[in-house]
Amino acid sequence: MDKTYLIIILFLVLIASCTSQRVSIKRQNTAYTHYAMAVIHEEKGELEKALLEYLEAEECDPNSLNTLLGIANIYYEKKDYQRAKEYLKKITGLDQDSVKALLLTAKIYLDQNQIEQSVEVLKKITAQEDNLETHLILGKLYCYEKKYPEAITQLKKVIQLDPSFIEAYIILGEIYIYLKEVEEAIEIFERAKSLSGQDLKLDCLLLELFKSHHLMDEAAKIYEKKINDQPNHISMRKLLAKIYLKKENLKASENHFNEILRQTPNDLEVLLILGSIYEAKKEYNLAIDKFKEVIKLDKDNLSAYLQLGYVYAKQDKYKEAIDILSEIKDEYQDNYELCFFLGYLYTYLKNYPEAENFFKKTILINPSSEMSYYQLGVIYNEEGNFEKAIEMFYKTIELDKTFADAYNYIGYIYAERGIKLQESLELIKKALELRPNNGYIIDSLGWVYYKLSKYDQALEQLEKAYHLIKDDPTVLEHLGDAYLKKNMFKKAYQAYQEAKKFGSKREELGEKISHLENILKKEKGEKNSE
Repeated sequence: MDKTYLIIILFLVLIASCTSQRVSIKRQNTAYTHYAMAVIHEEKGELEKALLEYLEAEECDPNSLNTLLGIANIYYEKKDYQRAKEYLKKITGLDQDSVKALLLTAKIYLDQNQIEQSVEVLKKITAQEDNLETHLILGKLYCYEKKYPEAITQLKKVIQLDPSFIEAYIILGEIYIYLKEVEEAIEIFERAKSLSGQDLKLDCLLLELFKSHHLMDEAAKIYEKKINDQPNHISMRKLLAKIYLKKENLKASENHFNEILRQTPNDLEVLLILGSIYEAKKEYNLAIDKFKEVIKLDKDNLSAYLQLGYVYAKQDKYKEAIDILSEIKDEYQDNYELCFFLGYLYTYLKNYPEAENFFKKTILINPSSEMSYYQLGVIYNEEGNFEKAIEMFYKTIELDKTFADAYNYIGYIYAERGIKLQESLELIKKALELRPNNGYIIDSLGWVYYKLSKYDQALEQLEKAYHLIKDDPTVLEHLGDAYLKKNMFKKAYQAYQEAKKFGSKREELGEKISHLENILKKEKGEKNSE
């Protein structure tokens, strides 16, 4: 062969090789760019954009395990299990021992409720390596199948691999509770608390577990023993105090909480709970002191202000409650509970414009609050704006079809005004269907029968209402009216006198009493003349 020709051939081969390498490198760089963009989109939850980028990356580099796994993951998240499996098959074709691919396969089996297949795949992973997620899923699956010893083994391996993995402690603790191994459960939860600092959350969970499995008494005994051995263990003493609180043993709970305060005087949670205990015991001054201590330590503590307001309200000190809540109303102007409570307090003081203002605020905060519309209806009714009141009560029913008092209020407004009496009767019957033994609704039913001139039915219902509510002046006056219609003058007079005794200051009531006194005097005179 000509030597010159051979040199040319070799030169061309060399150029082709270099060009191929440049193209290959360029394609790899492009594949990586698409892959990086896919990961960013996936982290932001933009699955469709992520999938498009992954597919572009695959086109540039079809054998990239990370890209193929990314695509399989996206299809898994979209619950397109068939396509996810197709990509997992590609991955295992390149690397049959890929732990990530096997784990995703196990998850797909799990989602499709193929528990045995999922367990087999997970076992295959654990044979290769100690994978935390694999042990966790196996633990959950064994728990689901009620294979508790196997579940405990897997969860302990999770904790061994990551001693700060709180979820594993919680599941393990729940298993011990289910097995009624209370001491082991307590030990596990105490370890979780010491690692996480989530004392309040974990205490609440443990208390609910004790309660639902009827283990409160046993738990109390175990904690008492532990506290005797470790009297300065605040976390355990606090949970013991909460157990007694759940058992409604207020004295024991109070004693333990006070001991905690002796050791840690500024524990806000304990001060708040003690305040609530004193409130429950109607030791209002002590409750007020505790809530004020919290506010002194934390001037922005909304719970303390609200609790303090409730204590004042329980003593009918509505002005004091408003004064204390007004200190934080600007800072917490978007807090539903605060605005609702202020609206409630102003309603009691008959300051209806202010009450209306706060209830409207609660609707802005939570447009689906049926209670806010209901309270606005009460205010409008008190102001005599009956059309607006009825509108609000119907809005309440629209949001909650089971709101008995709203049906009752509309029916009573119609009955009181003597209009739409048949509709009134249906509304009140609906209210009574929802709350069968409510004395106020039974009174409304009796009153609409009265307005329909069905006096026997009216008297039957009003006597029933009276037996349920013996101290309500309106019920007593209605009962008196029904007796009067039946010419039962002595009973009518007694009912009216009771209404007056329990606070009615209605002029019409005084006129009825005077009228009956004349009738009874006349009857007595006629008897004497005989």
